[in-house]
Amino acid sequence: MFTSTKSAEITLNRATWTLTVLFMGLTVILSAGWLTPAAG
Repeated sequence: MFTSTKSAEITLNRATWTLTVLFMGLTVILSAGWLTPAAG
C-alpha cells in the first residue's frame, strides 16, 4: 500500500490532522448547540 516509509508517514500525518480538525469542529458545533431543532 505504501511505497516507502516516508509516504506512510505523510499519509498518517494527513489523516491525523484531518481527524483532529473534524473532531474540533464537531466539538465546537455541538457545544454551541447549533444543531438543536428548537433553535428557532
